[in-house]
Amino acid sequence: MNGTLKTLLMMAMIASLVACGDEGAGGGAQVDPNNAPNNNPEPEGEPEGEPEGEPEDPGACEQLEVPESPRALAVIYTDKNATDVSTYLSGFEGGRDELLGQVPVSLFSADGERETSTCADGRAAFGPLEDGVYLLSPQMPPGHCGTKNCARRLPEAIREGKVKIVTFGDSIPVVGDAPFFPERLAQLLSPLAEVEDKNVAIGGTTSETWLPGAGTFERRLAPELADADVVMISLGGNDVLGFVQANVANLGNIDALVEDVYVVVEQIVENLLTIADAIRAINPDADLVYCLYPDYSLAVNNQMWSLVNQFVGADIVHDVLVTARDSLPLEEDIILVDVFDASQGLPLDDYLFDSLHFNDLGQNFYAQEIFKALGGVLVGPSPIDGDTPLGLDQQFSVSP
Repeated sequence: MNGTLKTLLMMAMIASLVACGDEGAGGGAQVDPNNAPNNNPEPEGEPEGEPEGEPEDPGACEQLEVPESPRALAVIYTDKNATDVSTYLSGFEGGRDELLGQVPVSLFSADGERETSTCADGRAAFGPLEDGVYLLSPQMPPGHCGTKNCARRLPEAIREGKVKIVTFGDSIPVVGDAPFFPERLAQLLSPLAEVEDKNVAIGGTTSETWLPGAGTFERRLAPELADADVVMISLGGNDVLGFVQANVANLGNIDALVEDVYVVVEQIVENLLTIADAIRAINPDADLVYCLYPDYSLAVNNQMWSLVNQFVGADIVHDVLVTARDSLPLEEDIILVDVFDASQGLPLDDYLFDSLHFNDLGQNFYAQEIFKALGGVLVGPSPIDGDTPLGLDQQFSVSP
């Protein structure tokens, strides 16, 4: 393998962590992202039953009477063995976890807010629902959110009638088919409140670029933070790309270089947490949302990723992303949009604008995954695309 090809392969593997710069246009046949597998089934061993209507006293009920579909269902429990990682790698485990009753749950819609509480079986539901956009919001007990999907500021902002979303980081939020996913997320949330979308991401930036004290943080991000309700982060890949470019002489030993990449990933996470602390020093209430990246090894028809899978190995791409996901500390209470696991089973080629960024279908997919991670529920026609219900069944865990 010549040096040029090795460089291409390593840059491709690196880009799988996070996209970096602008690539040539691409695209493909569109596939509905909502055909992805349902990774949030109702909890194992839960009671059966589908009678219509809602419990008369949901806070005191033993078993939820599930309303007629379409309905929004929340399952809330304590993750006793701390095995939850994200909404796609979590779930109530009978015999281990503890279902939580009498937890207040709200459902926001264009018509206002509805409230109920979980039954003793840990479930709360609203329905049947008319077509529309909703937000499912539990008032979680003390502890850390194991499923990493517990929005706290967003529900309050919706009650106040205005939501400000700030997005920063690399090229993923600003390259591809416009409108980009932050604007599409704003469209999804717009029936619930007035939404301001402030996208300050810059293609080619690294996690160091956005550290507190750096000009990008101080002049571009910091001025937008004081009144932000949701802060979305897309960072990491350019750090790894810079590392490889600085170690071109070692490309002959890809295995050793890959090992060093894992060290770089740890530094990315450390920088991310430093940035998070700086954001919270300015605005302690904003929901921080980290967007993981899709499993680029699934883009089997893309020439670059085909070469990566052949010569570097799809398992390397997979493991680097898993390391990034699993390195995010639970106690930081950062909402994790697990696009990596959400992309499993998808024909990813059909979602790509180029080798790294996203076309129209991919932008919708990203926006919808963020929407669900924030508690979003969609019934009927979407403000952005498609009409498949989203987020109808959601699980929320607390880790002591």
